[in-house]
Amino acid sequence: MNHWNPPLRKNILTHRASKLRSSSRERTVEPQNSNGWILPESALCPFLEMAEVPFCILHVDGSIMYAGKSFLQLLGHSDALEINGHAFCDFLVDHKPFEFPKEDQSPVSNGEIQLKRKSGEVISVSLSTMRLSSFQNKEALLCIFKEPSGKKWISDQLLHSQKLAALGQLTSGIAHDFNNLISGIIGCASILLSEIDPQNPVYQDIQTILSASQKAADLVGRLLAYSREVPYQKKPTSINALIQDLLNMLTRTFRKDIEIRTRLDKDLPAVEADANYLQQALLNICLNARDAMPKGGQLTITTKSVYLSPQMAEEKSGLLPGIYVQIRIRDTGIGMDPETQKKIFEPFFTTKQDQGGNGLGLAIAYEVIKKHRGGIFVKSKQGKGTVFEI
Repeated sequence: MNHWNPPLRKNILTHRASKLRSSSRERTVEPQNSNGWILPESALCPFLEMAEVPFCILHVDGSIMYAGKSFLQLLGHSDALEINGHAFCDFLVDHKPFEFPKEDQSPVSNGEIQLKRKSGEVISVSLSTMRLSSFQNKEALLCIFKEPSGKKWISDQLLHSQKLAALGQLTSGIAHDFNNLISGIIGCASILLSEIDPQNPVYQDIQTILSASQKAADLVGRLLAYSREVPYQKKPTSINALIQDLLNMLTRTFRKDIEIRTRLDKDLPAVEADANYLQQALLNICLNARDAMPKGGQLTITTKSVYLSPQMAEEKSGLLPGIYVQIRIRDTGIGMDPETQKKIFEPFFTTKQDQGGNGLGLAIAYEVIKKHRGGIFVKSKQGKGTVFEI
């Protein structure tokens, strides 16, 4: 796997160190010659980032040297490592190799193009390009994207991403406050239970308070798990052993009208994973499958080792070619319509309001799997069940 990360921080520090020795002419943005423009690297990227402009910078071979934050959001990615080093044409719907402008070409508008997001969704954007004579000491091309005239797709998506980020920060603060309050309630209720005779009429009421408080504490824990950066303790992990432990829990807690089947590859390689978090993610998906089978059915969990070729990795947007462990969780439940499938990984989205659903289970599963450099994909049809592929 060709995994390249541009040494942006190093270059910025180098530029700052040399800035004191540079002349005023070198600090201005001026065309050097007809072949391109000299733009100070330390000023170019921060300026465009601050302006929240979706942009990327391409090498002459068409690979992405630098991807701006707004461009990452535009494509539905959160980690620059998923973008940098990849060919720009990998994100074009037609996969047509991008033609680098000729040396005598001035800044131009390339018209409307279609990009493929990580979710597989196709979006139309307007592309403008400008040749750079020097970016990280290489000839490069600045690409700036904007919404086509009359369309608000990009701004709406960026606004949605910003709202989710703000919601995460707000949730974290509120959850910490609630956690302190709930801890006090649980502590006092536990002391009261230890001092009151079980035959006392209020004993059952206190037990109800304690039970409700513990459920609230569990919900707060889920909120914190979603909204903050949790350190992962990754080590070589057997996915089959992890699933066997999960099965012990599922067979004790699932209804008897749900049959659980497994097909586990005996030659499965170990993966670098935090077993606790990964098992929680798989449990959340299994619980979702259970709720989708109110009249019973089958839950099937399979594992196998798969090799993703460059073409297959391209179809699994966001993954790199290589060997992966694949987990498939299939249910025979009620299935989902296409609109629901688009939203199931969004925090607080739930179709089970009447059952007390909080909409965090699949959102947490998505975050956990993403932080393990994996991907999660869903296929579903109403009345035919659902398959989660990890």
